[in-house]
Amino acid sequence: TAARPSPRASAAPRRWSADAATTPSLPLRANSRGDRIAVHAGAAAATPPTKRQPGESLNAYSVVMKFGGSSVADAARMREVADIILAFPDELPVIVLSAMGKSTNNLIEAGELAAECGADAVASLAPIARLRDL
Repeated sequence: TAARPSPRASAAPRRWSADAATTPSLPLRANSRGDRIAVHAGAAAATPPTKRQPGESLNAYSVVMKFGGSSVADAARMREVADIILAFPDELPVIVLSAMGKSTNNLIEAGELAAECGADAVASLAPIARLRDL
């Protein structure tokens, strides 16, 4: 079977936009494909994705969006992420969510402390308590 060419192989970089009212803290930068994300007031509102049949979009272009750290640190930031995702229904986005806020740092610290204190004391470790509070 021959390899299927990328639908974007020869296309010019796309320009994305999101509503500044819901995403005020987003950085402006180009991704590895050269697509630029621009945030400006008055951008079009997101529309819900349309239902598709299985296999219908095998040749459709998709995009992977990864969010983590401070971009998902609290409910307000998660709403901003949701607004960004919903702004691109035609791209069939694949969403990757990594650790929230300082979760990774707390997990590493908890692991190091757990190795020193033993299994019985793990539940009372401060990094574990901070993770519970998220």
